[in-house]
Amino acid sequence: MLRITALAILCISCVQEYSVFANPTSDSCIEPNPPVRYFSFNLRPNEPCSGRGTCTNGKCTSCETWEGNKDGKHVVVKYSGKYCECDNISCPRFNGEVCAGHGRCDCGRCVCQGNYIGNDCADDEAVVDDVLSMMKEMRKNKST
Repeated sequence: MLRITALAILCISCVQEYSVFANPTSDSCIEPNPPVRYFSFNLRPNEPCSGRGTCTNGKCTSCETWEGNKDGKHVVVKYSGKYCECDNISCPRFNGEVCAGHGRCDCGRCVCQGNYIGNDCADDEAVVDDVLSMMKEMRKNKST
């Protein structure tokens, strides 16, 4: 019984002294080895919460929103992610519109809506299918 108690005291002591959960710092709000994000707006990867949020008890508790003019347009940028590393505007564009206006930007990737497809949501799936069908028909007619 004494051995278990001594081991338990040792383990509790280790957790209190070395665990980020027992004594979290703003360092735990910094993304370790962040990937290169070429398009991310106003990103400061070496600062807690990417410089876009509040670090509380070792976690980014609230990511900010930025509102202003960018490229001559009024925009509202909403930051998100575990380290506030994502935003809603840093995605592929078509004709100047984020996700071609047919999807939403989710951490650098377009999530297309309706029948729209592609990395920028610019392609209508029905039109793409029609073009592919026409190409197949042209090949078939060419070979006969």
